[in-house]
Amino acid sequence: MTVYAWLKNGERGNDAVRPSALAAFCWSMAIQISLVCALTWAVTAGDRFMPRMFLDDLSMAPLGHYVTGMLVLMSVLVLLLMWTRRRSVLDLWVMVAVCMLISEMTLVAFGMTSRFSLGWYVSRALAVGVSTVVLIALLLESVRLHAALSRANVMLERERETKLTNALAIVAAIAHEVRQPLTRIISGGNAAQRFLKMTPSEQDRAQTALEGIVSAGHRASEVIDGFRALFTKTDQDQQLVDISEIIRVVLESLSQELRDHQIELRSALTSELPPVYGNQSQLQEVVSNLIANAIEAMDTSSNPDRVLDVRTELCDGKAIRVAIEDSGPGIDKDKLDGIFTAFVTTKRHGTGLGLAISRMIVEYHGGKLTASSGQKGGASFQFVLPVAT
Repeated sequence: MTVYAWLKNGERGNDAVRPSALAAFCWSMAIQISLVCALTWAVTAGDRFMPRMFLDDLSMAPLGHYVTGMLVLMSVLVLLLMWTRRRSVLDLWVMVAVCMLISEMTLVAFGMTSRFSLGWYVSRALAVGVSTVVLIALLLESVRLHAALSRANVMLERERETKLTNALAIVAAIAHEVRQPLTRIISGGNAAQRFLKMTPSEQDRAQTALEGIVSAGHRASEVIDGFRALFTKTDQDQQLVDISEIIRVVLESLSQELRDHQIELRSALTSELPPVYGNQSQLQEVVSNLIANAIEAMDTSSNPDRVLDVRTELCDGKAIRVAIEDSGPGIDKDKLDGIFTAFVTTKRHGTGLGLAISRMIVEYHGGKLTASSGQKGGASFQFVLPVAT
């Protein structure tokens, strides 16, 4: 283990690894220093016992050529092995350094006869070149590896943030869609309690409120099932559905809210429309979102004439258009393009997911959801779904 690894482990507070790493490092340094000292002493003190590589201060002995030639052959063998077993760019650069080393030793073995000659200076230059190439290769490979690790860490962090964002979006979307049934359950429960506490108790009205609670509970379950089907991209829950019937069910469930906000409903549902192929719960959620948004928009408007127009029509026998228009404050033209973007909202406490989910559901069913300014100055939402073939 290197000093760098030991220091990193020390920074992390790994008390179990740090002592063993320090001991291994100390033993490695002690062995290397001992070997260098021993070899230095053997060469200097036992100089008279060493074979002569030079005849004098300038001339090289034949043994020097033979030893250098053996080193050349060994280097060629190493080069061949690396050529057949190379795995990385670093191996390629080391092969280049070995080639330069072979050139240097070949020059020493066969082209140099004495020191301080031209061949001797050339061999020294090649030695410096070999060291430089190896050093540059190591530095470049280290930089490349560090850059790759940095990119990998950035990608992992970005993937983690994306997963967290997606999880947040799903949780917020489910909370957004389940809020309406839960609100109806709470209000229905409170109403049922009031009716039962009256003297005499109004059991018929309490029964109606309890039926609304049961219906809202089933609605919440359908919302969760619709999300599961939407995100798993399965078609097992798709069937032939009647858009007009879906709109009637939604208007009936929101009838009390329309009365509470003093909104006049004008519906023009074309009779005997052909069915569309899709998930009934998801399409019901789209209509419910659009109508609930219209109610909230008109509630913030100062216009006393609150009108909700809901229309359906058949387009060229191939698609069904549903239009929901309100008389609220409308949509700013500058914000019209980004109104379907997730987490973008004009409401004070909105999540910005209702319209984004609605568009995703409509597009999943092969249709298109658009928004524009209404004829009465409010907002107009239209979605088109293909007729089932």
